[in-house]
Amino acid sequence: MRFSHHLCSVIEKLRLFQVILEEGSLRRAAERLHISQSAITRQIQLLEHDLGGRVLERTSSGVRPTGGGHTLAEKARTLLADYDSVMAEVRRLVRGESDRLRIGYVASAVQEYLGPALAVLRRAYPKLKVKMLDQTPGEMIIALRRGEIDLALTGHGVDLLSRDFYTHKLASVPSLVALPLDHPLASQKQISISELKNESFVRGADSVVPGYNQKILQFCRRFGKFRPRFIAIANFYFAPGHPECRHDSHRQQGSHLGFIRRVATR
Repeated sequence: MRFSHHLCSVIEKLRLFQVILEEGSLRRAAERLHISQSAITRQIQLLEHDLGGRVLERTSSGVRPTGGGHTLAEKARTLLADYDSVMAEVRRLVRGESDRLRIGYVASAVQEYLGPALAVLRRAYPKLKVKMLDQTPGEMIIALRRGEIDLALTGHGVDLLSRDFYTHKLASVPSLVALPLDHPLASQKQISISELKNESFVRGADSVVPGYNQKILQFCRRFGKFRPRFIAIANFYFAPGHPECRHDSHRQQGSHLGFIRRVATR
């Protein structure tokens, strides 16, 4: 609280300093701000005390900035403009009046979840500028924490996001398993997770799909009563909710990758 009060006090002193320079006189600045000249003098003395030197000097017609005062005036102009811009943007966000919305998303979720919502949003707020960013779940978490996006639509990393951000579950999607086309289970429409006990699971990079490996581990232990064995494949990303696979090589150990619609959890 003390820091917040001190920051507000500094901002007020800098604004006061700007008015004095614009008017060129403590008296005229006091009249413009509807405060006493002694109050202005006291604030400038406090500012000079904080800085360790004088920022104003008297002239026959009023006051003018010292060498340090000129530098302060230039820096203060930029600082106050940035402060006002940030405050105005935050006020719009708090009031739901922002003129832009930056959305991070996984491509597999656009058609079913994001597309219909955007159509409604654009009808309700025709002036809203929407920026779409196709990102991995890991990139979304970083972008949210840096303030580079306002909203993330993802199927991974929710546990991590819920620590710092508001999260809302949109839907539950079936789990998919990717298998070589000649795998004994590849022809089945539905399999039990326990049937994958002796298979190797592709490890997801934490930087790309944070929390993915832990979820697979929990899934296998809960529904299959076994601990999965992981292997690493470079540049592999399994998009949640849809049978999509990003993989630089079309073959792994001589076999193509195939897809099963659903993994039974019974």
